[in-house]
Amino acid sequence: MKRVGYGIPDSELFQRGNIGEIGPALATVGRLILVLAILAPFTLRALIEKLPNLKRRDWAILAALGLTGGGPHLALQWLGLHY
Repeated sequence: MKRVGYGIPDSELFQRGNIGEIGPALATVGRLILVLAILAPFTLRALIEKLPNLKRRDWAILAALGLTGGGPHLALQWLGLHY
């Protein structure tokens, strides 16, 4: 693997990303999967223990937060990566 300017490796994945073969949706989903893979070992056990205790109101609040917080954020990120 040869090196190009600023210490960025000149790999096949980097080249594909540069010519637009990796779309913004794939980049966004990939980022989410990476974060989940890093955090899951630390949080999964506690999350599984707390899930049965969640009430209908709790799920409604989580859904509202997801739609008003995560949804627009990811949409704007996709738009930014697209252009």
